[in-house]
Amino acid sequence: MSLLLENLDNRTFEQLVEEAKKRIPIYAPQWTDFNLHDPGITLIELFAWLTEMQIYRLNKVTDESYRTFLKLVGILEAEDLEPAVLSARKGMKAVSRAVTSDDYERLALNTKEVKVARAKAVPRYHPNQHQEVPGVVTVIAVPGAEIQDSEFLEAVFNHLDHYRLLTTRLFVTLPFYIAVGVKASVVIKPEYLESTVAVKVKEALDSFLDPLSGGKDGNGWPFGRTVYVSEIYEVIDGVEGVDYVETGSVNLKKEDEQWQDADIPIPRHALVCPGSHVITAREE
Repeated sequence: MSLLLENLDNRTFEQLVEEAKKRIPIYAPQWTDFNLHDPGITLIELFAWLTEMQIYRLNKVTDESYRTFLKLVGILEAEDLEPAVLSARKGMKAVSRAVTSDDYERLALNTKEVKVARAKAVPRYHPNQHQEVPGVVTVIAVPGAEIQDSEFLEAVFNHLDHYRLLTTRLFVTLPFYIAVGVKASVVIKPEYLESTVAVKVKEALDSFLDPLSGGKDGNGWPFGRTVYVSEIYEVIDGVEGVDYVETGSVNLKKEDEQWQDADIPIPRHALVCPGSHVITAREE
């Protein structure tokens, strides 16, 4: 008796053709003629037809075929197919080699010797080079507790080194932090104190720019994400007691640099952290 699995034959010929057409501007922007007389559209329809047949055949796999496939992943005897297939799926999800950036990040977070709060794998980034270097992966690890930097980095490196490919050169570094300060003027609502509102605005900015718990989703500022003036306006405007932020009053700056009324780009290997804020609060 065949296993009851999901219906994999759920894509029509028309859907496959339309999906392929949507990818044309991404990979071939110079291709603008999508009419039937275009030879490229003919090829798309041909491949869609072949793909539709392959999808149809996915639902026609026999129990004997399942057993053959299971042998390929190391399950030689499978009298009961359902638990064998589930076991194979779990085994295939387990990371035994670090190949993709996601593999490195998941493995880094699972380092047993030390607590890794966050991890970011940056391919082709060499900590001591300004240009991209093929075959290099640098994992930026954020400690989850106070620990000697050398011990922390060594533990993460040794853990990842067990999983890396032989052709990959691995580096593990701490994040490069960029302190961002905010200067702004706000008008407060009636019955609120200027000093109290100013403190709350600074606290909200510190929380938003926090490398571990900041960002829009509260999971930490994303690596390499630009600090946008528009989002700073939004954060300040949401603080209790703020009536509105004065137009054009929001300025940003990196530590030891000048104030600017423009977004601050962040390198892909860096994180943001709160700098010194200058908040002026006044009544209407």
